[in-house]
This record gives sequence, C-alpha cells and structure tokens, in this order.
Amino acid sequence: MHDEKQKNDDEFIKIYMKYKTPVYFYLLSILKDAGLSEDIMQETFIRVRTNIYKYGSINNLRTWIMKIARNLALNCLRNRKFELLNYEEINANVEEAVNVDEFVTDSIMINDVLNYLSNDEREIFSLHVFGCYTHREISEILNIPQGTVRWKYSIIKKKLRRLLKKY
Repeated sequence: MHDEKQKNDDEFIKIYMKYKTPVYFYLLSILKDAGLSEDIMQETFIRVRTNIYKYGSINNLRTWIMKIARNLALNCLRNRKFELLNYEEINANVEEAVNVDEFVTDSIMINDVLNYLSNDEREIFSLHVFGCYTHREISEILNIPQGTVRWKYSIIKKKLRRLLKKY
C-alpha cells in the first residue's frame, strides 16, 4: 500500500512539473494578475490530485488540466467580480520574480500588441503560442469548433503582423 502511494505521489509530481508553467501562463492570460494566477494554478493541481485517480483513463491529460484551470479562473472572475488589471501591473508583478534586463523592452512591445486583441483572441493566442496546444486541443478546452479556432487564429496572426510592423 505504501509503495503504491509513493508511486502515485511520484506520478503526480511528474505531472505537476510538466504542466505547472503552461497552466500558470494560461491563467495569467485570463486573470492578468500574477498572484491570483499562482493561487488558481495551485487550486488546479489540488483538483487534479484529488480527481485524477477517480478516472480510469483520461484521454488527454493536458486538455483536462487546462479545462480545470479555465473553469476555476472563470469562476474566480464571476465570483469576485474581478477587475482586470492592466498589463503594466502584471509586468510589475512579473518583474519581482524574473530577471528583467532584456525582458523590459520586449515585454512592453508584446503587451502593447496583445492589448489590441480581444479576450477570446488573447486566450486562443496564449494557448497556442505559450501553451503549445494544437487547434484541436484549444477547441476542446474552449468548447468551440476546431474550424472556429483555426479561423480566429488566422485573424489573430494577421492582426499581429499588421501591429508588429509599427515596431
């Protein structure tokens, strides 16, 4: 019994180490608050830990984890009537944890450009670029058709190309 618990603990640690960063950045793209994103990330993995062994098999673990994270983030926004922070405040929080010598210029440019995207566009972009999710996986996470994800991502790329020409 003890060996099986240790095996489960080791498996969970592997899952946590593999997915904590993509989950955090995905949550940051939704919540726009570094501290709150960290809290919701931890709650996500508590739920994963609690529920993963209840299911015989999970077809796509990564998609399942991101759905949990997304649902918790949306619940947080609904329950607290959370006022979204602007990107300058996010950068202030990120700068505390990251060496930002080279980060500042790129961060300002990226944040300026991402501010031109709607929340839905920013979410699709973040999942694809930062989370390395396929369009199929994004469609499962967001519960929208895969064709819609492809179409929106195409529009996002065109917008970003046009905006980046200014820089």
